[in-house]
Amino acid sequence: YAYLNKKFNHDKYIYMVLCDTRSIKNEREKKLLKYIAKISNEAHLALMKYMAVGLNERDTENFFLQYLRDKYYTRFMAYECICASGKNAATLHYILNNRDMENGDIYLTDMGINFLGYNSDISATFPVNGKFTDMQKNIYNIVLESNRAVINAIKPGITKYPEIDKLSKTTILKGLQDIGILKSEFSVEDMFNDGLARTFMPHSVGHFLGLDTHDVGKRNVSYKSNAILQSGNFITVEPGIYFIDFLMKQAEESAVLSKYINFDELKKYKDFGGVRIEDDVMIEDDYVESYQMELPRTVEEIEAYMKK
Repeated sequence: YAYLNKKFNHDKYIYMVLCDTRSIKNEREKKLLKYIAKISNEAHLALMKYMAVGLNERDTENFFLQYLRDKYYTRFMAYECICASGKNAATLHYILNNRDMENGDIYLTDMGINFLGYNSDISATFPVNGKFTDMQKNIYNIVLESNRAVINAIKPGITKYPEIDKLSKTTILKGLQDIGILKSEFSVEDMFNDGLARTFMPHSVGHFLGLDTHDVGKRNVSYKSNAILQSGNFITVEPGIYFIDFLMKQAEESAVLSKYINFDELKKYKDFGGVRIEDDVMIEDDYVESYQMELPRTVEEIEAYMKK
């Protein structure tokens, strides 16, 4: 051991450099990642056709896994499946998947596969019965606007990760203000600076993706300032809105946060659950490509697809 220890290079930057190198995908990796996303998308589309009131959450997990195993001989998941209906969708990493789904529920799925060593990571949210309620539609549209705003804002070699994280959250705060959950007399900038976004979206807008689901790159490259996104980076863009009991209670008890919130309006969403829309996004030299463009994402697209 002592001999090997002398042979190792213990420079603290070696690992960071390797992480930075690995975060740039070559052409072969891009083709493979696009293929993995494609078959994962196909399974999500099949799941939307399969969805019905009365199914158990675990039925949807089994369907997704079996579809890919039967058709593409996949064996491994990228992470534990999240199949959350109703209020369960407010739990970020919900994996019990054991509730019978009811008419009027919203359903949040976050499932991806590991195939030939690489991963997909996709979230979709849609109504169990195929038709959004007005409340579900309002929240869904805010999250979709945040998702699209972030993807459209990414400029290779220019955009910094903290910038898109802030954009995702300020878009959500503005949307919640527009539908009356947040008070109109305050600025979104003040809300963001005071940390209100964490009440509704307690995670970052995304992460690097590749050999690991949460791949090296963003947090490991500390010798680079603010992690500028560059050509070859493969990331997730996954804004969400969740109505989580303990976070809403914390906000109500906070002198800083409570002034921003219309609690009478917020109480209407107590059992809502949550919405997340997650795209796997490849950054190229002069454009940014979502690998989920074939999925129905707007309210109208989802309802029309599920009606078929």
